[in-house]
Amino acid sequence: MLELIRTKAQGWVAWTIVILLVIPFALWGINEYISPNAEQYVAKVNDVQIPVRQYQQAFQLTRARLQQSLGAGFDPAMLESLGLKRRVLDNMIEEEVTVQAATKAGYRINDQQIAAEVRGLPDLQTDGNFDPARYERLLRSQGETPASFEGRVGRMMLLDQFMSGIADTTFVTGADLNRVVQLRDQQREVSYLTVPLSRFSGDVAVDEEAVNSYYASNHERYAVPEQARVDYVDLSVDDLMKSVQVDEDRVRESYETRRSEFAAEEQRRASHVLIEFGDDVEAARQKAEKLRQRAIAGESFEKLAEEYSEDKGSSGNGGDLGFFGAGIMDKAFEKATFALEKTGDISDVVKSAFGFHIIKLTGIQTGSGRSFDEVRDQIESDLRRRTAEELFSDRAEILANTAFEHPDTLSVAAQALALEVNTSNFFDHATGGGIASNATVREAAFSDEVYREGNNSVPIEIGPDHVVVIRVNERKASATRPLAEVRDEIINQLRNEQARGKIRTFGADLLAKLQDDSDHVAVAQAHKAVWNEAKFIKHNDPAMDAAIVTAAFSVGRPAANQALYRGIALANGDYAILRLTVVKDGDLAALDDAARTSLRETEARTRGTAEQRSVVSGLVKRADITRYESQI
Repeated sequence: MLELIRTKAQGWVAWTIVILLVIPFALWGINEYISPNAEQYVAKVNDVQIPVRQYQQAFQLTRARLQQSLGAGFDPAMLESLGLKRRVLDNMIEEEVTVQAATKAGYRINDQQIAAEVRGLPDLQTDGNFDPARYERLLRSQGETPASFEGRVGRMMLLDQFMSGIADTTFVTGADLNRVVQLRDQQREVSYLTVPLSRFSGDVAVDEEAVNSYYASNHERYAVPEQARVDYVDLSVDDLMKSVQVDEDRVRESYETRRSEFAAEEQRRASHVLIEFGDDVEAARQKAEKLRQRAIAGESFEKLAEEYSEDKGSSGNGGDLGFFGAGIMDKAFEKATFALEKTGDISDVVKSAFGFHIIKLTGIQTGSGRSFDEVRDQIESDLRRRTAEELFSDRAEILANTAFEHPDTLSVAAQALALEVNTSNFFDHATGGGIASNATVREAAFSDEVYREGNNSVPIEIGPDHVVVIRVNERKASATRPLAEVRDEIINQLRNEQARGKIRTFGADLLAKLQDDSDHVAVAQAHKAVWNEAKFIKHNDPAMDAAIVTAAFSVGRPAANQALYRGIALANGDYAILRLTVVKDGDLAALDDAARTSLRETEARTRGTAEQRSVVSGLVKRADITRYESQI
């Protein structure tokens, strides 16, 4: 599923969503938008309703993927700062309006195309072949049926077909490429001088009155927020797994129970010619029969498929559908394929929901099973995790009850579960390390019940199958650092500010003189500065300060035999003056054929993505959309 999204949803998906938001696009099917109660909708797109349950599923999965990606760096507060709820809703609306446009435009995906896509998913393959057992496990893990999963795959394929059609209409002319290369490969001849901040720091004096005044005016800078240090009991499935032992008999028993899961069923490879029903079903059948006779007579089946098959997904490959097992294809098609006895056999004309088929068997892979030794470690790990999950469920309840019954200590709960009471470092409302890097933990720690009243917290979920209970060990009230403690910081700050003011004045004066005098070397020497040797640089020159490079490419073009100057305050406080003398545009003729082809493809993708963005934006603007944001 995830691989399908990565493979099929190209530029337009990358635009519409942050990487971690790709998952919601695969979560709902067309038929699932039907619900009788308007109170349960998050949006209405034209005549199609988007149910709350689908939105919640999308949001929760997106949240889980974000948490998994960031690990300990995940903070639930970022969900609000990212506007995640609104993003997920907008993505669902954009997808739905695009599906509607694709359907209206006549785009279609048939079951055989979907089956071929599913069979080709790397996540569902073993040793390069489709693995039905892995497919079944995926469906079970997501609580799905083949129909629902394949319906969503088809939806993604429809979206890709429509959006690819938009991107494919873009083109790049030679003049376009020339303009791109002129800017991309442009070089500029620059030299620069640098005046160090330290040159002005030594003669800066800061008196006591200035220090006191600065402290009085900026005391909030030296405020220390209230802090807490907490004791906590940590319970997780991963930790429980470390102590779980599984005997060999149980592993073997599980293998026997799950043997079918580790068995690979027979798979067959086939090519076909499809003749759709059209307006005259009998004429279509007769056409298929004539093609069958030609194939039996020895004509190339592949060429017949390429010329006559109306399955556009396979005709270009000579009708090849690859290997597939039972339960993937149309039932009539599958029955006919598995009835063929040997490679090269050609079926009678087969009628399916899509039309008439002529099927040629091109390969057979007999079923085989993985041995106990091959899957032993996997089974043992599964059993240990299952046991740990059962223990976790029971022990989490014990932890919650014991912490509630003994609200003034964690020792009882820890002893009941044979766990240790750990202690965090100090943290405040906004930041913390360890378990306090979790915003929910910080919020609980400073709640009235825990911080003010001194009770244990309720169990806090800080990850999948991972909870902690906390209690405050020590408090630090908010305070302002005394002047004596911050005096040296203030002196350094004031010295730095005065020095920066002086260097800006000095730099502006030097810049003005350079602009008025043609002898830039003499002017620099008079100000005790030295020019670096002039050289040509590109946009991404790694050897030069990024601020200088940016300035070099932001000034205009110098006139012949003249220079342009720009003053730059660098991040470290130094002051630089840039001298630009020559601009040399990139030359398309300097690129070899491979580089030109690559550039043309890149530019076409960029323009295609922009066109897709424009189309989707237009579809959204023209659609009749109602958002029920109170539901999200």
